[in-house]
Amino acid sequence: MQYNLLGVKTISTIYYSIIAIIIVLLLLFIMDKRKKSRNFKDVSLSPNRRESFRLKFNNTFCDFQPLVSPSRQIGSIRDLSSGGIRIETQTDDLLVKSLMMLYFELQDETFIFEGFVKWKRNIGPNRFQYGIKFINVPTYEQNRLHMKLRILKQQQAQ
Repeated sequence: MQYNLLGVKTISTIYYSIIAIIIVLLLLFIMDKRKKSRNFKDVSLSPNRRESFRLKFNNTFCDFQPLVSPSRQIGSIRDLSSGGIRIETQTDDLLVKSLMMLYFELQDETFIFEGFVKWKRNIGPNRFQYGIKFINVPTYEQNRLHMKLRILKQQQAQ
């Protein structure tokens, strides 16, 4: 190490020390950000079907409108999660990957979601089921639906 006549480190040594401290602080900042983002992912809702909470329905209906059609149609909700919905309807018009808007109410709360048809099944004469994955859903809307489903599940259990 180089010292001047007063026994103080030279400017270059101080300069390298400051750079080293900045690098260490930057690395600590990055590690903290990653840790926070991992923790957020742990509590956020998972898009994976096996991890999503689903609630089954019997007599609840929804309106849906394919984005290529000007008119709404009606379907029965069979199950619902914060990531998607399974509906049953008489129409055979929907194609896999077609985009649509879904409108439904749960206990006087209206939900409007955009989605696409992930799968389609013929379950009987003029009866079709569609699995629809929600897309472009703001986190607060997804959480609002999730909380409403939890409340409905608790009510069904009583």
